[in-house]
Amino acid sequence: MVADDLTDLLRWCAALCEAPAELAAEVVLAAGHRWPALAESPEQLRELTVRTYLGSRRQFRPAIAFEPTADLAAVQAAVAALPRLPRAVLVLYVLEHLTRVEIAAIVDRPPSVVAREYEHARILVGADGYALATALSMLTWQPVEATDVQRIWRLRSAEVARHRRRRRVLAAVAAIAAALLIAVPTVLARQQPDQVRAKGEWVFSSQLRPVSGWLVDSRTIAADWEYTSLRPTNPSVTGGCWIAIGVKGAAWIGTLPRVRKTVLVRGRRAFLGNIENNYASNALWWRYADDSLAVIECPGVADAESVVVRIAGRLTFRTERMLIPFRIRELPTGYEVTSVTQHTGPDSTVVQVVRGDYPEGILQFTIGYRAPGQTGGAGNPIEMPAPTGVGSQRWASACLPFGDSGICVEAKMPVDDDGVPYSRGVVRSLLQQTADQLQVAPSQRDRGRWYDARDAIPAP
Repeated sequence: MVADDLTDLLRWCAALCEAPAELAAEVVLAAGHRWPALAESPEQLRELTVRTYLGSRRQFRPAIAFEPTADLAAVQAAVAALPRLPRAVLVLYVLEHLTRVEIAAIVDRPPSVVAREYEHARILVGADGYALATALSMLTWQPVEATDVQRIWRLRSAEVARHRRRRRVLAAVAAIAAALLIAVPTVLARQQPDQVRAKGEWVFSSQLRPVSGWLVDSRTIAADWEYTSLRPTNPSVTGGCWIAIGVKGAAWIGTLPRVRKTVLVRGRRAFLGNIENNYASNALWWRYADDSLAVIECPGVADAESVVVRIAGRLTFRTERMLIPFRIRELPTGYEVTSVTQHTGPDSTVVQVVRGDYPEGILQFTIGYRAPGQTGGAGNPIEMPAPTGVGSQRWASACLPFGDSGICVEAKMPVDDDGVPYSRGVVRSLLQQTADQLQVAPSQRDRGRWYDARDAIPAP
């Protein structure tokens, strides 16, 4: 550990707390044998610094007196009084000029939480942007000595060594207890915390923590699988990624690419391969449970191999509710929901409804909500426009108002050689029958008042 290696670390620590030497020692201790590599990787060291600051139980009390100029004293005092999370967000946003998505990946919170904490911090500090940036910059000028960091690090290391010796004794006792448990004729299920969604259950079985440089574009739930589409935050970056999760034998899997090498994902063996028969790997798949498979592919993405591995590291298999803005009381006879898709840009929810046979010229229709400006018919309780469109199919719809947008039941209708749709009356009747059975959520803006898809979609 040399003084030059501590320059960036001490700057971040000084901005995050009033005892930068103590925090820096904690970071070096957390880095362990990785310290030489982290000292050469500012981005990874910055992430470790922030996470150590947020996760530490220590009260980083001031160790160095520093007097700011009079006009900035109040700003620095307000910053010092902030809780840890809003202060970390403020430092990363103002000093490091990171985006909300990048900050979300570092602090392991959704971008919406980052935005809320930033606004909360700005309100509590009450300074304009220039004064805040100046005050934070001045905090980083504190004269912290590398010798102080080394001294505190040696003390912390000695504490850790004592705790480890205690843990060894406790581990020996636990090993004896475990040996006794093995002798008990009890069948214990293998620990498997990962959630496996039951077929036809309208709830996400996975959660994707923020991935730096990528945004979720859409998420879909079908009968025995779910699908997440990702797009790069930088418009100049080509390609995209998707994640598919579900039953191992499902039709969506298709033929998996040839294995090129293996890696570990959360302790399970995963396989890297290529779906385009090239030498570079752009697909990763593994069994996250006994009968369930996760597949990540990034076709057309530069350095796809590292991207799929990074995405896999941010994926957790925990259930998450899907909220939709309407409830379907009842579907027409013979019809059932086959998939639900939610898009983020622009905001929309689309429920696919299908019938297995061929009822008078229509096989499927959708029930969808689109963000304001994306759909028509919001001004009338039921809008039944004449079918519109070009080519061999035309659209028919029935719409309900929903805030400043609408929820529409829509279907395509085939037309004859003269452009006249087949079964127009039957289709319109079907769409209106479905629209009459919709219950719209109380609020368009407050998603907390939307319906859980498990309660909003009728069983087949």
